Amino acid sequence: MNSTPHEPVVKCPTCSRRIEWSEAFPQRPFCSERCRLIDLGAWFSEERNIPGTEPQEVDRRAEDRMTRGLAQPRVRPLTVPGSASARGRSVRAPHPRSHRSS
Repeated sequence: MNSTPHEPVVKCPTCSRRIEWSEAFPQRPFCSERCRLIDLGAWFSEERNIPGTEPQEVDRRAEDRMTRGLAQPRVRPLTVPGSASARGRSVRAPHPRSHRSS
């Protein structure tokens, strides 16, 4: 006897139609392209959202940190493979004005 395991059944988030979670429904978890686009439209019109801090509040906190000097730029030094800096040695670049052509 050859029996194939049944695919899980889920409800379409838009219309609640029950569908199998399989290749037969490429728009899953939606039952159709139409339901997928309806859901996308709800996100664009902000009918749906993810709870969290308002963007203005996040910007204000970042600005406060900058004005208090707490924010440090996150920049990694450039390391060239095989260079002294890649081997853990200190390297000083010459000052641009110290090299003069004759």
